[in-house]
Amino acid sequence: VFTLFSLSIRYAVCLGLSSSRMTDDAKIANLPAYEEYEKIGTYFEQVLDDMLLTMKLEEISSSLEERCKLSDRVEARLECEYKSVLLPVIGKYVTSEEDDVEEGVIASLYSFVTTTVDAFFDNDLLHATKTF
Repeated sequence: VFTLFSLSIRYAVCLGLSSSRMTDDAKIANLPAYEEYEKIGTYFEQVLDDMLLTMKLEEISSSLEERCKLSDRVEARLECEYKSVLLPVIGKYVTSEEDDVEEGVIASLYSFVTTTVDAFFDNDLLHATKTF
């Protein structure tokens, strides 16, 4: 299953967070498999699909307020699933506990979500994936 958010999630984990540690060798960096990004991407897509019932994609993309709503809703869903879905996959990059956030070491769940949402809209990954 290909999810539209998987590339944005990979961007956040590899490059976008203060905790990102990208190297030339994915095995050395111990990055998640692409399938794991797709699994996490389904949470973003479910929330986006719900929002698209009442508004257009362009309205969400161009509105900071709507992006924040998208991020808040995704964070709420992922927070419930943190231990089972996120911790095993990207737990060394992202924490759900604000007290554990340490600049350059581990990022907050909200930072991960907003970085992913911004990458999705700002890097135009939605339209890029439609092309292929």
